[in-house]
Amino acid sequence: MKVADSHRSTVASRPTHLRSGMKVLSLFLEVMSVGLWVVVFALPVVTIPSAIAAGVGHISRVLDDGHGSFAEFCRDFRRGVLGGAAVALALLVYLSCCALTLGLAGSDDSILGKLMVGAALFAMLAGVTAVCTGAMLSSGSSWSRVFPSVRRVLVDDPMSVVYVGLACVGAIGLTVMWVPLVVPSVGVLVFALAVIGRRMR
Repeated sequence: MKVADSHRSTVASRPTHLRSGMKVLSLFLEVMSVGLWVVVFALPVVTIPSAIAAGVGHISRVLDDGHGSFAEFCRDFRRGVLGGAAVALALLVYLSCCALTLGLAGSDDSILGKLMVGAALFAMLAGVTAVCTGAMLSSGSSWSRVFPSVRRVLVDDPMSVVYVGLACVGAIGLTVMWVPLVVPSVGVLVFALAVIGRRMR
């Protein structure tokens, strides 16, 4: 009798386990899909911030409502593309200055030169982190409202910015190790930004 009850409970639990597995698989596919979308939409380079923001918006909808669409992703991308392009151009100028400093400091073997290399690398990471944090907070809204929010986050919840920085390091590191990993790396980065954004609510 006990064996029969145990067998019935095992059979009854299978649909629940199956549903859980399907949810995990569905989320994994969404992350990979949004990674591909972001990479494709970011190919012009100046569209990188708006592509990431649209990806974060898509994953946030999936986590909140259980579904999201490519059409909504495109809508968010179009809404933020102009402001995102301005942010991207500013970031490119900033990173170029950091790269110039890095090149000059790299030719100096002194302790000061090594400190300058470290400072330049940190400044580059800080710039990328700031833009990704802005993309996380934007999620399709106007970029003009984003950076005041970034400053507020730095004061109220600095650990969230640290988490964003770590996510950026992971995505960049995986892509540098093997370029074909760029799609899953970007997908995981976007997913991490969406989760960090939910943590801040």
